[in-house]
Amino acid sequence: MRPFKLPIFNEINLDDLENWYDAQVEVDGATVSMDMNFDETSIGEAEVTFVKNFLEKLPEITQSLRAHVLLDYASGTVTKEFLSKALDSANEEKLNAVLASVSSTENTSRDQQLLAALRLKRIAFFPEDAERFAFFDYTIGTDFTDYLLAFTLNTQQAIVEVSVENY
Repeated sequence: MRPFKLPIFNEINLDDLENWYDAQVEVDGATVSMDMNFDETSIGEAEVTFVKNFLEKLPEITQSLRAHVLLDYASGTVTKEFLSKALDSANEEKLNAVLASVSSTENTSRDQQLLAALRLKRIAFFPEDAERFAFFDYTIGTDFTDYLLAFTLNTQQAIVEVSVENY
């Protein structure tokens, strides 16, 4: 038995892994679902140490991803596609509710308000895959849209992919 203590997930046995571990974590004032997934029944300590590093740096990582959202929006790529799909799938009543939930001025655009409403929904770890190691899924709200703005990160906490997903 090789016990390994992880923040949030607590202790896991590296020689007798479950397929899936789940937890809840508070991020930016909201409860976020978190899961860790394994295909094998054992893993090396080095791979799980990457999860520990992510968990210890979670505030910095989420702040960095938030900044990337704004940069990506300014460049007109995936974030704009996400907003477009979210708006196409939303009805006027739900849109107005989301817009009313964020503070704004008369100079704040609708897109800026929607970006302010963007919240982290789920963090998933796949410790057996160094290149597609962690997924951070953002939503404007599950009652507003079925689309997610999804970030894939590697073990070095670098963004590998940003995509629009439908859940």
